[in-house]
Amino acid sequence: METYAPKLLIVEVIGVLSRYLSDEEIDLVLNYFPPIKLIPEEVIYEEAIRIARKTGSRAADAYYIAVASIINGILLTNDKRQVRNSRKANIEAYYIVEEMEKAKRSILPPV
Repeated sequence: METYAPKLLIVEVIGVLSRYLSDEEIDLVLNYFPPIKLIPEEVIYEEAIRIARKTGSRAADAYYIAVASIINGILLTNDKRQVRNSRKANIEAYYIVEEMEKAKRSILPPV
């Protein structure tokens, strides 16, 4: 299974890590970052605009929802508002704090 995210993900991760780690430690974390296909803004910008207009979602959320829309994927998040807005945009989304088992059934092949 492949994982996709907007390039914005790296900015968000660095922003959080910089509150707790040195630059050298952040570089180390980024060197061991899991393989995620990062989608550049120019690929998702127009879809993010469409999503924001349709759902009223926050900017960062619109980017993640747009990625799911473009790749015809499923969005997994721990943000209830992002799930609601994803569903408004007809994107399959799961609030993993409460819906992890349901998400697993949707994304994992049957055993």
